[in-house]
Formats: sequence, C-alpha cells, structure tokens
Amino acid sequence: MADNSIAVLNIGSQSITLALFESSFKGLTLYKYASSSILADPANEAVRNAQVKVAIDNLVEQTGVAKAKVIYAISGQSVFTRFVKLPALGDQNIEQLISFEAQQHIPFPIEEVAWDWELMDATGAEKEVAIVAIKRDLLNDIDAVISETGLKTSSAGSALIALTNAFYYSYPDITESTLLIDFGAKATNLIYIEGKRIFIRSINISGVSLTSAISKEYSVDFSEAERYKIEAGRVAINGAYLQEWDDATGALATIISNVLSRVPSEISRTTNFYRSQHSGTAPTRVLLAGAGANLSYFKEFIEDRLKLPTEYFNPLRRVTLGEGASAEQITPSAHTMGEIVGLAVRVADKNTLTIDLVPDSIKESRIEAKKRPCFLGAAAAFVLGTLTWAIAQCYFVKVADEKLRNIQTSVDDLKPYGDQLESLQADRVKLDTIGNEYTMVIQDRYRSVERLEELRGYFASEIVWLDSVADLIDYAPEKDDEQTRGEDFYYVSNGFKDISYGSPATKPIAESPNKKSTTQNSFINAVIIKGYWRDNPKGQQVVFEILERIKESPNSSFALLFNDKELDDSEILSIQSVINEDEISAPFTMILPLKNSVVVTN
Repeated sequence: MADNSIAVLNIGSQSITLALFESSFKGLTLYKYASSSILADPANEAVRNAQVKVAIDNLVEQTGVAKAKVIYAISGQSVFTRFVKLPALGDQNIEQLISFEAQQHIPFPIEEVAWDWELMDATGAEKEVAIVAIKRDLLNDIDAVISETGLKTSSAGSALIALTNAFYYSYPDITESTLLIDFGAKATNLIYIEGKRIFIRSINISGVSLTSAISKEYSVDFSEAERYKIEAGRVAINGAYLQEWDDATGALATIISNVLSRVPSEISRTTNFYRSQHSGTAPTRVLLAGAGANLSYFKEFIEDRLKLPTEYFNPLRRVTLGEGASAEQITPSAHTMGEIVGLAVRVADKNTLTIDLVPDSIKESRIEAKKRPCFLGAAAAFVLGTLTWAIAQCYFVKVADEKLRNIQTSVDDLKPYGDQLESLQADRVKLDTIGNEYTMVIQDRYRSVERLEELRGYFASEIVWLDSVADLIDYAPEKDDEQTRGEDFYYVSNGFKDISYGSPATKPIAESPNKKSTTQNSFINAVIIKGYWRDNPKGQQVVFEILERIKESPNSSFALLFNDKELDDSEILSIQSVINEDEISAPFTMILPLKNSVVVTN
C-alpha cells in the first residue's frame, strides 16, 4: 500500500464494510470498497464474533488489503455517549474535571472502560463536553477478531462520531441546525448538528424491531422475516397507497408502519430535550443514513411526520471514485457509507471531532513508541560502559561464559515443555479450523438474504418487476426444463403479493427429479427469477441490459458459468419478445448460477 493509502473498516450490527482510500491535496479518493452482511438475529449473539471474522476474511480477499493497518469503527449501540455541562473553570482544570464527570456518568468502573472526550462549542459561560466510552473487554474482543484476520489496528472509534465527521466533511456549506437520522439494524441514532455542536441520542427502534414484529405476526423464523422485509417491505403513509396495494403487501406495510410510528414522537421528545437542556435549535432539515432507510417510502414517511425537508445523506459529495470503485455499485448505497468516509477523514486529518477509543494492544504499542528514544539512549550508554568495563576487567569474560553455559542448560531443560506447547498449538489450530467450518455453515444460511439485496439493486426499475425469486438445487443447464424449474426449489407462494392475508407465504422444497441419493450432498447452485417487462422504447432489451449489469458486476454473487464454461444468454434468459394486444406486460425467466454453492442435504 502507498504511504498515503487509508484502509478503513466499519463493524456494524448487520453490515461489515472494508474500503481503501487515498488522501492527497485534492481530497479523498475511494479506490476499493466491499461490504458483507451478517444477520442481526438476537438469538445468534453468541456466534457474532465468529461471523464478523468470516465476513472480514471475505472482504480482505475481495479487496486485496491483507495485512494492512486499518482504523475501524464500532457500532453505536456498543458505545456510551454522554453530553455533560461543566462549570466555567479555567482550562488548566478542565481535564481533572472531565475525569471526575466521566466517573459519574459512565455506568461502569472507569478502569473497565476505554474512553475519550471532546469539548463542544457552548453559547454561555458554561462548557459542554461529549464523553464517549466502551467496555474495555468488548473493545479488546473486537480488536482480537480483527487481528486474527491478518489486519493490524492503527486506531479505533465510535461509528456515530465517524458519521458526524463525514457530515462536516461532506456538507461544509450547511450551518443551520440539521438532524441526521441513522436507522440501523439494532438502534436508530439521532445526531443533532448545529455548527460545531452536536448532540446524540439512540432510540430502541431499529431494523431488528421490524423483523421481529414480522416474525411474530407471520410465525416464521427471523431469517425468513428478514427476507419478507427486504422483498416486499414498505411504509404506509397515513393510510396512503394501502388501497393501491394487494392485501398481503398492505398487511406487511401496516406491521412496519405500526413499529415506525414511535420514531416521530421520540424525535419530537428528543428535540424538546435538546432545546431545553442544551440550548439547541430545532432542526430545519433532515438527512437519512443507515441501511434501514432503504425501505420503500421511508423517506416520505419521515418527511410527512416531521414536516421538514428530508433527503438521503450523501457522504461522497467531496469524494472522488477511483478505478476500483464502481459508481453503479456504490451510488445506491451511498447513504450507508458515512462511517467509512468519516474514518478516512480522521486519518487524513480533515476531521472535526478527534475522539479516540484505544484497545489495550494499541495502548501498549503507543507507550513503547514513547519509551523507544529513552531505550536507545540507555542502550548506547550501556554498550559504551560494557566495553570500558570489559577492557579493564577481562576476567569477567569467564564469568559470562559460565552464565552462558548455565543458560544453555536451562534451555535444554525447558525444551520438552516447548515441544508440548507446540503440540498444543497444533491442536488449537485444528480446533480453530473446525470452528471456522461450523461458522461457514451458519453463514451459508443467510446468503439468500444477501443475494436478494443484490438482486434488488439490479432490478430497481419501473419497467421491469419481479414475480418470484427462488433457489435451485443441483441445477444443470442440460436438465433445465419446466418440470425442474417448477419443483426443484423453495419459493414464496405466488410471488408473495397475491396470497390472502393470514395464508402461508412459503412452500417447501419438493422431491426433485434431479435430487441425488440420500448418501450424497445436494447443493443450492443457482437462482431462478421470474418477472415481467412492460412496454417501453427499448422493448425486451431492458431485460438484457439488466443481465449485462449482472455479468459486469465485479462483486456479484453470480457466476454465469457452468463447469468453467460461459453460458450463452439463451441458456440464462427465457423471454417473451413481444407484448400481446390484450396484455400489459410480457414474462421472462432468468436462471443465474451462483459463485458459491450451499449444501442443503447430507
């Protein structure tokens, strides 16, 4: 990596992102970017670190930044953020006073946390300080996971502080009070920004809240509910659109809207607190960040309820995209990239807030770096003294030889223990390998959700829409007939949109004519997509253009190959080329082989 390269890692509750920037006098350039998702199921919290490690390993392989020094951000719900008012004291007493206030406001013994602070701009004689802390053992666990992937830590920080720095860097022209809403997987974070002052509060309404409500209502597991939310989730605005949607879609939108209805009231309550207790000004605009803001009509819902102009946060306004960063890949998810831009801004010394959370590994290396000049001076003095002493006292050479023999004897005595330790280390490596294999099995369960999110980006069009998306088992082009397509996968009934409220939304995998014997594995190795295209100037070409985008995507889940042979378009896509007079659309079917197959039977 070049000296001006900046590797950043954002460890969110559900999304892990790794990116490579380059800093110059012209600003920041994004050269590489990759993101991976893990399911934020509360029931899987015990294996979260293992899932994070697998995700980071995959991202390192995709981006080629192995063994790089990275700065990383930790998700907001893991970090405590408090805003405290201080009496009007001189600057010479400020650090002592802040240390005292930190002990009062952090809900853990101060020696058990890593913490830092930032002095805010204040309107009166009183000072205001932001105190940020995280439990030290939690921070060290995250740092250990990153080290196991081969990456080296240069620094760590809060995702919310990074998001705030991204705002200051990207929107230098905004001076009025602004509310940045980060709708994440496990919390919704409200960041009030007014000049050089900020105020942060998190509310317990999130993407997990929506998925849990859907899971309870439809009596399906968490991963299935997450798929429902991604495929057909949308927000109803004061009953609008409900009459235009079918019953199933309207029912799902009602569940989501009922959960989200608490968000505007919590924002109103927080705004009143910010104004009364921190002398703040009510926001005049709203920016939306976080993957949860991808829900259809979420922006319109917030704008309608808050009565404020609302737009999506764009942290890439002042970032140049390099050769390895595709605008087509990045632009739709730009509002989720605030944390990585904020981290890069911090490394490039272009940040406004400088809060630093230091794990023990970094703390020790920084202490050693400060001591190094003293050690070098002491070593030089020691060498000079030893030479003088050796010349005057030659007989000490014999004493040194005797000590050396004693040390060698001790080494020989300890060698068997060293051999035992090496054997134990080999056993540990084997156990780690087995553990990683189990983790990969767990990770495979959630790949369907990732593929659906990817397909959603490809098919974001008013001209082309999907009726069903399903996994194929043991797919082979030579066995591709209508019977196989109809039976050999697990699918959402009737495109999900046509089922009546309360009816089962899924059908199980049927016995397949392609299924292997029970002694062999079966694999999900392809995805079948059925949809329609409507009349437009390009005709059926719009579907072929989507197929081309899938082929050209460097990080796609799909490899349009079979047995290392590239498939023709005719083997992938079956399409009705014209629209009949009595119809408004024409169907198409697309079968996309996967890069990585998933074992489904043994």
